[in-house]
Amino acid sequence: MAGYKSNGAAGTDGAVDNRAWSALFTYTLGGQSLGAGYQRLTGKSDFPFLNQGDGNAPYLITSRQIGRFQYAGERTWLAQYSYDFAHWGLSGLTAAVVYLKGDGIQEAHTGGEWERDLTLGYVISQGGLKGLGFSWLNGTLRTGVSGQRSQDENRLIVSYRFALL
Repeated sequence: MAGYKSNGAAGTDGAVDNRAWSALFTYTLGGQSLGAGYQRLTGKSDFPFLNQGDGNAPYLITSRQIGRFQYAGERTWLAQYSYDFAHWGLSGLTAAVVYLKGDGIQEAHTGGEWERDLTLGYVISQGGLKGLGFSWLNGTLRTGVSGQRSQDENRLIVSYRFALL
């Protein structure tokens, strides 16, 4: 891309050179879902973002609450588990946990990183407040990547779903 600069390995002068491939498999039984995935980035630059990352989210299976796991050469494994409590008669209550571990980052970003995300959500399924939802998201990112800091984050999301048609 003309004029686009990317971070990555030393000596690339900002040229975009990245290929990404990933796979995420999920098995669901009853109210439970178990997933496992792998992502590999090759090339000498970090994964490029449209508009240089300003407000855009990439389609990477590793783009999660805090981290993106998009560094040059990075290999990332992930595991996730979720449960829909409707199986126990608690309609609208859900929980999930995701763990990601990235390593193999090229020389401009030494170190590795991991993230753990917990989500607990409830959507009212009947009555006058039907569709009103509450979600708590807790994320922890630990990193050895230069220029990036470890973070802890909590989010409370209030939503309302309604049919337009």
